[in-house]
Amino acid sequence: MKENPSDTRSKFSIHSLVVDLRHEIRSPLNSIINMAELALKMRPEKAVTDHLQSIESCASRLLSLLDDIMDVAEDQKSVTDSSIFYLTSLLEEVRESIEDLRHANGVVMALNIDDEMPECFKAPRALMRYVLTQLLDLAIRQLGSKYITLKLQWSPRNKGLVFTMEMLLSSDDAEIDREILKGHKFALCSSLLKEVGSGLDVYKEASGVVFTFAVDAERMSQEAPRYFPQGLIGGPFHIAMVNSDGFSSEMICRRLAREGFSVRTEVSVKGAAGFLAKKASTQGGGLLCILNCQDLKEREDKEIEFLRKATGISDLPVIIVGIPATRMMEMSMAGSEISRKQVGLVMKPFGGDKILAEISRIMGWAGQEATTTLPQASDGQEEDQRARFQGLKVLVVEDDRINQQILLGILKDKGIKPVIASTGSAAKKAIQRRKFHAIFMDIKLPDDNGYELTLFIRENKLNQDTPVIALTASTSDRKKCLDAGMNDFLTKPYSEVNILKTLAKWTGPDLD
Repeated sequence: MKENPSDTRSKFSIHSLVVDLRHEIRSPLNSIINMAELALKMRPEKAVTDHLQSIESCASRLLSLLDDIMDVAEDQKSVTDSSIFYLTSLLEEVRESIEDLRHANGVVMALNIDDEMPECFKAPRALMRYVLTQLLDLAIRQLGSKYITLKLQWSPRNKGLVFTMEMLLSSDDAEIDREILKGHKFALCSSLLKEVGSGLDVYKEASGVVFTFAVDAERMSQEAPRYFPQGLIGGPFHIAMVNSDGFSSEMICRRLAREGFSVRTEVSVKGAAGFLAKKASTQGGGLLCILNCQDLKEREDKEIEFLRKATGISDLPVIIVGIPATRMMEMSMAGSEISRKQVGLVMKPFGGDKILAEISRIMGWAGQEATTTLPQASDGQEEDQRARFQGLKVLVVEDDRINQQILLGILKDKGIKPVIASTGSAAKKAIQRRKFHAIFMDIKLPDDNGYELTLFIRENKLNQDTPVIALTASTSDRKKCLDAGMNDFLTKPYSEVNILKTLAKWTGPDLD
């Protein structure tokens, strides 16, 4: 049967639209992330830092969600492709994506993870994130569920491992499962799961409705990265956490345990005080308490004072998490009688790494994080970075004014001499007049494209061997860029760390 020409045109136009939308939406999100990063480098006061970090985090989540949606629209296969990832990061993204919705509807969530569940595995991450998010949205919006339990289990099947997730939804409607089957969310999730040889089941239980699906996954041997270097904590360190949100509690406990902390979840501040007092009198070691802002009802100072009196530890470190933006400003600006040196504040949305950053600050461990990023705290280290890049001549071929500003800010700060070319014709003139140490190349330009410009560079004797580094919003461009003669590839948003590491890779000693 011949394909209808009109159908072909329709498919082509839809594909082109999706590609254009991906670029047009990603670009401003990339700019938000990069501008927030530049602003954070100015080391603003604590309250402003928290707001900028939240802006950066929210934009990153939107960017990730956009990629998932666009992958479904552009190429369903890319959603089902397997990738290596960490369980906690996936669940935190799912939680944050439905956080506002569940709080607005008063939904209580619990997380039950099998003891055998590894932290790192290879599986279709985009598919799992999409299916989980859509089913949670369906449970809250359409089923009106107030209590949801998410269960994760491992079980062997066909020489591999199966990643099973089950959601328990409270509902008394005997016909609810039939209504679910008619909905587009359920249909789309079922369709995606079929692509990986699985299926989505729904059935009634006395307490409600259960969704369950399995996904083949490969257990990976590598350990999840640590925030602190091995041995920093030293002896025993006990953390009591008062958090009525079971979904976040389980993830936070897993993240803190990975660092070597012993974590105990308590239902009340009184229970936490008793646990910490007992540990202080019998075992010693480090002690800390985590409180959730939604449980405190604006009684933060009184609860902290009670904790310190009950434990007999006048400077007991306390971290308050999940603080709304408006409340965060009030707490940061208010002249609290309790020393802020030993009180950490973490604004919504919060995750394990943000809590660890506050632990690092109030325990005086700042600067000792086990990160692979470029150090920023030490003036000596900043000078060392400047010495590595001082005097480099770099051409930046980029038409977006905000992206130009971002790149100029990063490069000039390290003593690099950037030249900006907003068009292909301007780039060609610069390439013919001056020898550069490196060229950053945007793919889409008003009058040209990065592929053709790279071919022009390779035919020009002056910059024939100059490293060309692609800057693009799409990871799918990698092969095309390398085939065109480019040396490396950076996907927007490009952090300062990645830009400098890539530049060092092609112009001098690598940055460890």
